[in-house]
Order: sequence, then C-alpha cells, then structure tokens
Amino acid sequence: MGILDTTLQQLVEIDKNGFYSELIEKIKLEKSLGNLIRVLADKVNGLNKKKFQKEYVESLANEEIVALIRTLTKLDGNIKILTLGSTSPISSLVAILEERNYKDYADLVDWVFRNKTNDYLPFNSNKCWGVKSLKEYEDKR
Repeated sequence: MGILDTTLQQLVEIDKNGFYSELIEKIKLEKSLGNLIRVLADKVNGLNKKKFQKEYVESLANEEIVALIRTLTKLDGNIKILTLGSTSPISSLVAILEERNYKDYADLVDWVFRNKTNDYLPFNSNKCWGVKSLKEYEDKR
C-alpha cells in the first residue's frame, strides 16, 4: 500500500469518527500531511486535467469518495494549501456518486451544503452561494 492509499484510509477513519477538527490541527503541525491530501485532491479532480487520474477515481470505493468529500469540505478554507475555491474536486466526486446511484447521495450533498466554507461547493457553481440544501439548489436552478 502506497503513501497516498494510507493517507486515504486515514481520511476514511477520520470521516467515520468525525475527527475533522483534530485533522485540521494535525495538518497545521505536519505540513506534509496537507501536501499529501492536496496530491489526493488533484488526483481525483476532474477539472484538473493535468493531474486527474480517471482510472484511480473509478477504483475508489464509495466510502473512500465520501471520506474525501467530507474531509475536503471541512479542510477547504481552513488550510491554505487546501483552499480550493471553484477548482475543488468535490463536484467531480459528487458527480461520480450520482452516476453510481449512491443511496445516500442527497443526504451527503445536504451535509456539504451545511458544512462548507467554500461558497462554490458542492457543484463548483456560484449558484451554490447561500444555498443550504439540494432541494433549495434544485429550486434555484
């Protein structure tokens, strides 16, 4: 298992336990962890064609994608290297779960709306600004 796989598995455990604030503090102390998470973010970012690795993204389990979505949502705006704005990979990851008919898709999207500091999330659109739920977003469109 490579270092990125190990990092991803750590993020899955952090997500399962909700230890986001501890992760933020750990990254502030260990800059290398923030850099590894940024590499993961670039690897799964469909908007970043130079670093995006489609085969890698397709190999991820739903729980890994969910963990990436939640941890990146919590880190975006709190860690400089992970402040992503409209280039966040979250929209790419959300789209994959929608394509897979992920059973908790609407709940996850609502979670992102409630927990984001990045106004573009979860769909990398300025139509997300001020929106608090998937239903509200759909009504706005």
